[in-house]
Amino acid sequence: MVRAVPLHPLFAAEVSGVDLGRPLQAALISEIAAALDTHAVLVFRDQPLTNAQQIAFSERFGALEETVGAAVRGITNSRLGEPRIAEVSNLGPDGAIRAPEDRWRLMQQANGFWHTDSSFKPRWGKISFLSAHECPATGGQTEFADLRAAYDALDPTTKADIVGLEAVHSMSRSRGLVGYDELASQAAERFPPVVQPIARHHPGSGRMSLYLASHASHVLGRSPESGRTLLNDLIAFATTPGFVFQHSWRVGDLVMWDNRCTMHRGLPYDDLNERRDMRRTTVVETQDIAPFAEMAS
Repeated sequence: MVRAVPLHPLFAAEVSGVDLGRPLQAALISEIAAALDTHAVLVFRDQPLTNAQQIAFSERFGALEETVGAAVRGITNSRLGEPRIAEVSNLGPDGAIRAPEDRWRLMQQANGFWHTDSSFKPRWGKISFLSAHECPATGGQTEFADLRAAYDALDPTTKADIVGLEAVHSMSRSRGLVGYDELASQAAERFPPVVQPIARHHPGSGRMSLYLASHASHVLGRSPESGRTLLNDLIAFATTPGFVFQHSWRVGDLVMWDNRCTMHRGLPYDDLNERRDMRRTTVVETQDIAPFAEMAS
């Protein structure tokens, strides 16, 4: 039996009593899934997983996505050689720290924005798993925001205002924010924009949740300026300290989270001098979204 100890008054828990590197019985997977429905973010300490072990555990919760690095032309991850594992690191194909002008390093900077994994894809991110192989001495924490609690705390007028509203999500939006126009152009071809509701029912917990990300560019039916103001205001509200849990990484940590009711971001570290090797797998939602036909400027 797994034990989940809360790490925050609203969400997030540390789970013990399980070895993720071994094949797990279906009953144990069900317990972990139930804990995730309740806490949205689960921390497993002392789980030094191989790539194969991380994939095997992740796949117990659904089909894994192909990473952006594997899908976008010229943005490859030859160091790991596994299209189902996204490399969240500052290391190049040779294992050395990437140079300041490196294209992949620039793309990684967008992880510092509040986001929800793969909200710009027709089959968007459901559950993500991030495994720590190397950690910097300082910085590099990951922050998570509880979007169910944030929705609950909205005033009645705002809740009424966002009923039925939809936002357009695209990878080119978030990567364009860091000035990576080359990737933004490639991503727009590979991942056409999709439409996502701003608020939705979270099936695991039965609660309503906001659905926000730096990938969201504008709101349908509103001017670009007013839509972006609304999105920015909601993100600012949802990421006030009371809704945020900060995880400080140790080598061997595995953190899994529900993308349908959380946002997250990576905090800065000295990425030109300190090594950071994190590896992410993401289970996708089974329901496809039709691509949005035309992206507003």
